[in-house]
Amino acid sequence: MVLAGLALVVAGCSAVPPPSMEVGPRLVLAHGSVDADYVLPGAAIQADGILHLWVVAFTAGEPPRVVHLTSADAREWEGDASASAFDPQLGFDANGPVPSSVLVDADGTWRMFGGGRLADPPLPILWTATAPGPDGPWALGDEPILQPEGIGWDAVVMDHPSVVATDDGFLMAYGGAGAPDSNRNRIGLARSADGLRWERVPTNLAGADDDQALGPAACGIDARTMVEPELGRTDAGLRLDFGVMGVGADEMVIGSAGSADGLAWTCVADGPIFEAADVDGRRNVHSYLSLTFGGRDFLLVELLAPDSESSDLWLVER
Repeated sequence: MVLAGLALVVAGCSAVPPPSMEVGPRLVLAHGSVDADYVLPGAAIQADGILHLWVVAFTAGEPPRVVHLTSADAREWEGDASASAFDPQLGFDANGPVPSSVLVDADGTWRMFGGGRLADPPLPILWTATAPGPDGPWALGDEPILQPEGIGWDAVVMDHPSVVATDDGFLMAYGGAGAPDSNRNRIGLARSADGLRWERVPTNLAGADDDQALGPAACGIDARTMVEPELGRTDAGLRLDFGVMGVGADEMVIGSAGSADGLAWTCVADGPIFEAADVDGRRNVHSYLSLTFGGRDFLLVELLAPDSESSDLWLVER
């Protein structure tokens, strides 16, 4: 598929009635409801009053499934758990394509962004796919939108792109790592005028130890790695949520920063905005999504069970 130029718009202008009660935290999607051991929140968007969510359902010994679910309140989700939005045999490794962001084109075409590792050669890439609607069928672009070049802070790893529309195009945050620090992930930014051709841009976070990418040590957290960026729009500009792994720790917490221009970022809190200790009986944050609907901001957090043999999704109001 050859991709023509496009203009993307953020879906979600239609109001969704806010939940009638405060959320804090609430189990909203158990792994069994999608017939899986682990359920990872991939990408989400509000469109025409409905929340659309694509989760990646993992079960040992089976190909992962990207399952499309819908909800009117982010609490009750429905969809066909047996159907996968993507063919698992798309040239990716056993984890398949992992979606992490979705927008809607001005002409009504749906566009998804995600990451994954090719099977041959074993190369991590960022990809985009299009569909006529949220149920697909999704057509993967012929070429990656970004891939490691063997140099710089993102020399060997790229993953988890999160994209928002801006006044002059689009801004993407993505995770990356470079040799010899392949376990020291950071978050970088890229800009695009058309959503197809992307250029990396230097960025900084107040208190961090890097002038090309964000993190990992900042926001009052002594961290060794920063992952899973989540970009969003606010009245003051832009918001960036991120996962952080502390030095000597095996638990991920979630931090947040704000920016007026997408280049210089400032922490919104001196410490994490969410950690697994906020939920009784849960072992660790494995992944998460940032959601906005009904004029309120939420986190959809994948938390591991105490035995780490399954995970579920919890909704948390910020």
